[in-house]
Amino acid sequence: MTLLHGLLAALAVALGVTGFLLGRGGERARWRRDREAARDEASQIRKRAHEEADNLREAAHLQGKEEIFRLKEAWEKEENRRREEIERLERRLDERSAFLDRKFDSLSEREASQEARTRELARQEQSLKDRTRNVQEVEQEARAKLEAL
Repeated sequence: MTLLHGLLAALAVALGVTGFLLGRGGERARWRRDREAARDEASQIRKRAHEEADNLREAAHLQGKEEIFRLKEAWEKEENRRREEIERLERRLDERSAFLDRKFDSLSEREASQEARTRELARQEQSLKDRTRNVQEVEQEARAKLEAL
């Protein structure tokens, strides 16, 4: 029995060592699987983070484009308003210029008419002076004739 006990003891030790080694190997395999799972999870987290960063970057890019579009529209609207204001002012200036041209022409005509009247009045005045002198001369001659009689 001692031999049997020795064999049993050796077998028990061999089984214990085998169990220990198998348990240790299983534990190492589980650790490797856990480590690989952690690496996979970390890789997935990094991948999701990169995707989220790309999405945020794209969203910011689109938001920037939208802001540029809004600013461009506002600028074009302001430019159109100013252009219309300038065109309105130009029309007013053209109308004012035409009005002043008509007024100048009217004043020129009045001035020419006034000058013509002045010349006509001067001519009539000269004619009246000449007639008055003739009448005075005729009157003096008639007095002289009357006095001579």
